[in-house]
Amino acid sequence: MRSMRFRFLPAVVCLFLCVTGCASNRYRVPVASFRDDTQRTIGTLQDFYQSRNLYEVDLYLTAVAADPAREVLTGDADGPTPLGAPTFSPEGIAARLNALDLVGAYATRLAALASSDAPSKFKDAASLLGTNLSSLDKTFQRLSGESDPTASRFVTPIAGIVGAVGEMMLERKRDALITAAIQKGEEPVNVVLGLVRDDIATVFGEQVRTGEAQRFATLVRAYNRADRSKLSYDERKARLEEIRSAHRGRTAVDDAVPSALITSMMDAHAALIELARSSRRPANFADFNDALDLWASRVEYLRGQLRTLIR
Repeated sequence: MRSMRFRFLPAVVCLFLCVTGCASNRYRVPVASFRDDTQRTIGTLQDFYQSRNLYEVDLYLTAVAADPAREVLTGDADGPTPLGAPTFSPEGIAARLNALDLVGAYATRLAALASSDAPSKFKDAASLLGTNLSSLDKTFQRLSGESDPTASRFVTPIAGIVGAVGEMMLERKRDALITAAIQKGEEPVNVVLGLVRDDIATVFGEQVRTGEAQRFATLVRAYNRADRSKLSYDERKARLEEIRSAHRGRTAVDDAVPSALITSMMDAHAALIELARSSRRPANFADFNDALDLWASRVEYLRGQLRTLIR
């Protein structure tokens, strides 16, 4: 009987190692999902940011097309047109794109830490993030001023995220390390996302709200003034499709789609924080996975809506 007990000992040890190994790496799947949805959300927001100056050019050319007497100009009595100079500072937009990249890098490094079994340690923040992101707080300091009044608000939280990433060392236990990194990243990540949300809601939200209203009114007025009897069926359909597209854009603005996309991300990040503060039992992970599933479904819907505002 004693020999039988010893025969089962290796199997028991293997089972114990598997269980403890899974427990120590229980962050792997949920944090990887958080990273994936973060990248999808940020990719969509970056597309939106990058399209802002082209959006102004498109609005200008739509207005010119609707008025046969109007010339295409790079400047007029009011100053440069969107063809003559960008409406929004390319450097300011690039800095905000980098701010979103930094949040993405934070999520990516958390996932890398959760999936790594190597007993080594990460390098410093500059090695992890690259020079542009590790010194991003200095970029925002340089942008601060009348031309970019909200830039200064990014400086402190950006530095906080860089610090959180830089402390991701594998010298301590993974679970404790990830928990600490999430908790340290809580405030700066939330602040950066909140600032981006506010920027989009105020600066770009007003731009799009005014632009879509202008586009819709211009297209409707041009169609109603046209001699429609001389237009073919296909020509009328094409013009009406433009009007329908403008109407969809107005709806997306009224629904605050760009801001809603960031709010969904902030909700998921809050669920990650809640997980880090919990006892991390199976039920805690189940709650976090439910929050991730809700975020994933929102991202797909909101991405589709946001495409109507990206031209």
